[in-house]
This record gives sequence, structure tokens and C-alpha cells, in this order.
Amino acid sequence: MAEREQAAQVAIVQRDMENERSATQRGQWLGFLLPVLFGLGSVATVVVGAHPTVSVALATVPAIAAISAIVQGRKGK
Repeated sequence: MAEREQAAQVAIVQRDMENERSATQRGQWLGFLLPVLFGLGSVATVVVGAHPTVSVALATVPAIAAISAIVQGRKGK
């Protein structure tokens, strides 16, 4: 009975670890794709001839967010 309980606990922990790994991986992909998309949007607005402020905003918002995430990550350590 105790062995089955322990096996169930191990299975729960493994499932939780897999879920956390999956969430981390998804976050890393989003962290990569969103700045790329904003950069492409910035380039597209230049090509279309939009106001330069739009292009600058599309380029700087993800840069500021990335810098903020790095700084906060270092504070957490």
C-alpha cells in the first residue's frame, strides 16, 4: 500500500515537472517570437511609409520589455 502511494506521488511530481517544463518552453518561444514580430512590424511600417513614431514605438517596446525582464531576472537571483 505504501509503495503504491509513493508511486502515485512520483507520478504526480513527474507530471507537474513536465507541465512546468512545457510552460517554460512556451514562454521562451513567445519571448522570442513577439520581439521578432514587432521588429517585422516596424520594418513593414517603414516600407509602407507610416509616421516614423510608429516604427520607433514598434521597435522600442519589445526592447524595453526584454531589458526589463533581464533586469528583473537578475534581481530575483
